[in-house]
Formats: sequence, structure tokens, C-alpha cells
Amino acid sequence: MVTKIVSLINENNLLKDKIKKIELSEKCMKKIVEEIYRKNYFIAHFISAIITLLSFMIIYSIINYMFKIF
Repeated sequence: MVTKIVSLINENNLLKDKIKKIELSEKCMKKIVEEIYRKNYFIAHFISAIITLLSFMIIYSIINYMFKIF
């Protein structure tokens, strides 16, 4: 009877350790996902800024070309 209680306590402790490891891995995964999201957010804004600048340059060159014709 005592050995069963001791074995159950040991199993309980092992399960607690496994749960802690799973929680830690979930926290790590959340941090990794947040970091990837931040990097992708920055890259997306950088690309949109470049596209905006290119479109303004194209519009400016078209207007400049039109005024050179007249």
C-alpha cells in the first residue's frame, strides 16, 4: 500500500515536470511567433514604402515628360 502511494506520488511529480516543460515550450513558441510577426511586419512596411516611393517617382517622371512636350 505504501509503495503504491509512493509510486503514485512519483508519477504525479513526473507529470508535473512534463506539464512545466510543455508550458515552457509554449511560452518559447509564443515568443518565437511574436518575433517572426514583428520582423514580417517591418519587412511588409519597408516594401510598401519602397513601392510608394517608386510610384511617386513614376508619376513625377510622367508629369515632367508631359510638361516637356508642351
